[in-house]
Amino acid sequence: MEVGSWTALLEEDALLGKTAIIANEAVIGKDCHLEPGSLISYNVKISNGTNVRAGTRLTRGNRKQEDGTKSDAPSDPSLVGQGGFGHAFEDPDEFSDDESSAFHSNMVYSTAHLNISSESISTVSSEISTSSPTTSRSRLSSFASDDADGGNNENFHHDAVEGLLGTLRENGDFDSAKLEFMGLRLSNNATDQQIRRAIAVAFTKRISQLVENDKLEASKAAAQAFGVSGADRFIKNVAIGDEGLEDDQVDFIYRLQKDLVHRNNGAVILAAISQRLYQMEILEEEAFERWWTECEGLEDEDEGMKKVREKTAVFIEWLRQAESESESGEEDSD
Repeated sequence: MEVGSWTALLEEDALLGKTAIIANEAVIGKDCHLEPGSLISYNVKISNGTNVRAGTRLTRGNRKQEDGTKSDAPSDPSLVGQGGFGHAFEDPDEFSDDESSAFHSNMVYSTAHLNISSESISTVSSEISTSSPTTSRSRLSSFASDDADGGNNENFHHDAVEGLLGTLRENGDFDSAKLEFMGLRLSNNATDQQIRRAIAVAFTKRISQLVENDKLEASKAAAQAFGVSGADRFIKNVAIGDEGLEDDQVDFIYRLQKDLVHRNNGAVILAAISQRLYQMEILEEEAFERWWTECEGLEDEDEGMKKVREKTAVFIEWLRQAESESESGEEDSD
């Protein structure tokens, strides 16, 4: 059964409320009841005869620990039934109470118009697989390929980029756009790397459009794009993460670099973006230094990747000189 861009497999006699969301490859067992406002995320499996209460959000994603790491979360039989897979979605870093409420009210999908009969839905075995959940999100090194963490997830990438581009073109509000973006993330089981890639591409594409079509200087185009309401918080919270880990910052720079290889004026735009994100305190000096050092250390660096970062060399040198002068000043004061 197709629900928008989401596909779900349902057993005969499964009963859906009028406003339930079912994401990719979710399995709903026989005689289940999904109450209004419930959200069943990617690859969740609901056992036969289970009632999913209104407003419940179920996922198979990893759960963040107190030390910031992520680990597999056990399935909760009280929510998915015996033999089912999934647990309650809980991520306090992503939604405030108000945002969580808005997420539910904005993302519910009405199924009242669908003809949900035994002839119109795909029937699956009533035996829910007992295989253990797979890890959905993994951290890669800065220069790992896009395919290494489970594929490019092009459906998510296309929809996410287009949604963010719309916000940038309309000079909208990223606090509102975040709700839609998180919905796409949940429904497509997007990894951290895929999230950063989509955000990087949306901004580089918009800045490139401003440079080519509106004839703006790269620095002014970058200032306009990153100056959209809530853009700084969105990048900090979603692309980089509240912890501001250096690994994630370096990976985001790499995503910007990789996309700009294929765009006109890519080298100038990368230099302008780097300066702007540093000035906005979104990316730190240490992240730029590490990214540059790792690039320089590659014996077989792609020629396009090397060329597109050439004009950023001036910015990197400025950072190094500023650090050297700061250290010299501290020594003199001692």
